[in-house]
Amino acid sequence: MTDTLTGYDPASTAAALLRDENERSACFHNLANSFAEVLELRAQLEAKSAEFSRHRDEAGTKFGLTDSQLRSAGIDPKLADPPAAKTPTRARRARQPRPAAPKQSSATASAATTPSPDAEHQQPAPEGQGAAQ
Repeated sequence: MTDTLTGYDPASTAAALLRDENERSACFHNLANSFAEVLELRAQLEAKSAEFSRHRDEAGTKFGLTDSQLRSAGIDPKLADPPAAKTPTRARRARQPRPAAPKQSSATASAATTPSPDAEHQQPAPEGQGAAQ
């Protein structure tokens, strides 16, 4: 039954709301299923990564192979690094200390050092002057 003044039909409005709710529910379930698949694939990836790391360590201990030797054989030794959730960026920053101070130019470096008596006459010429002495 339609309200003639406003054109409001409660039955059609309820049906439209029910369709919207069903569509939202279906989208939610599809999203949940997709997320479950992603979690499962991620677990498989981590398991394969751990297996690869184990084989790489085994190759190093049993056969004395280094990462560079693996690389030269066409095997990327870094494939076993963890995925983006455990990014190696922070670990890399911890292993590579920042430079303490900028390097001195060769002119200030040679002036600041005290030469030994033997090397007194063998100091290299500062940059820019070349071999023209």
